[in-house]
Amino acid sequence: MFDFKGKQFLSEWPGGKDYKDFSLPDADETPASLLRPAPSRHPRAASLDAQMKVIEDAVELLPNGIRWVHAPGCLDAVAIKRECLPHLVEKQHREVWANYILPTLEDPLEVWLSPVKLRSSGKIVYRRRFIALFDDAGKTRATLAAAQENKDSSLLWNFIPSNDLKYIDRKRRGFLLYCKQAGR
Repeated sequence: MFDFKGKQFLSEWPGGKDYKDFSLPDADETPASLLRPAPSRHPRAASLDAQMKVIEDAVELLPNGIRWVHAPGCLDAVAIKRECLPHLVEKQHREVWANYILPTLEDPLEVWLSPVKLRSSGKIVYRRRFIALFDDAGKTRATLAAAQENKDSSLLWNFIPSNDLKYIDRKRRGFLLYCKQAGR
């Protein structure tokens, strides 16, 4: 188990599999035909308000503060809500990667359903993980977008840019909901 902001993620659990169980290659061996072209990156914004504006514009947030995205392999749409966006700008200038959000959700390489054990209650909830790989001037850059359904059916989500493809491979576990590779 490892800890992330008060949640314990289960690394091993009954019924769970990882990408190797589905004969999928390591992220760094993903065929070039499955890499998406890397979107442009935004310059760092000077303030939290400016960071929020960059992300709101990139996800094409509607005036009502919500954007629904229909992702492959998912029965329900992903809700991007204004009130959940501050999580993205808490640190590390994630607005730089804002243009990666919609491509990751709309055309992922894989979608996984993974368990999360809540520290406060011990209850296990499930988080959908949307994974896309991008070709950025000949370098493969991995991104992980994770959506967690809350009690009120809203989604809190996180976007993690990473050049560490082994880190992405460690996230490719749970129940495979969708896989673009080999027409799966």
